Amino acid sequence: MKNKFIFLFIVIAFCVGFLAARWSQPQPADMKSGIEQTTNEVALQQLASLITYLQDTKQTNALKNLNNATFYSEALHHYGDLMITASILKIWREGQTNELSTFLEDHLDAEIVEFGYFYSDLPAPVREQMSLKGLKFARDYRAKYPFKSDNQNYDEEVSNTFKILDETSAK
Repeated sequence: MKNKFIFLFIVIAFCVGFLAARWSQPQPADMKSGIEQTTNEVALQQLASLITYLQDTKQTNALKNLNNATFYSEALHHYGDLMITASILKIWREGQTNELSTFLEDHLDAEIVEFGYFYSDLPAPVREQMSLKGLKFARDYRAKYPFKSDNQNYDEEVSNTFKILDETSAK
């Protein structure tokens, strides 16, 4: 019983830390943080529901595996962020501004495409709860500052991901 509460405390602490880290990230000036339910809140509600279910059904191994997978995923996410940040700073400090803008434009395209892959795999009710303001901001940015990668297929995938906005506004 004591282990159950310790695990629950760890998961809740992780969730609070996750939210604090996400909310503390700077946002573009024209992206307002309104009253809308954020994507993180939806994900945390689903995570809390899953944890409650696994606890109620006494699936301690599944809880442990979920905890491990969640921490592993977050560690990988932050590892990627630190590599990107270190690369940006290195290029910037070396005065390679043309390379920096190309690096960031490529990175933006990669994030757009990856978002599209994961978004399309979500169940429709979850997709409907997600805010797409970030994707709209990226599309508006890309319209104002066009960028073509060396790979034409990648450019098509970016365009296909932006079609999500057309599909959701048509509903």
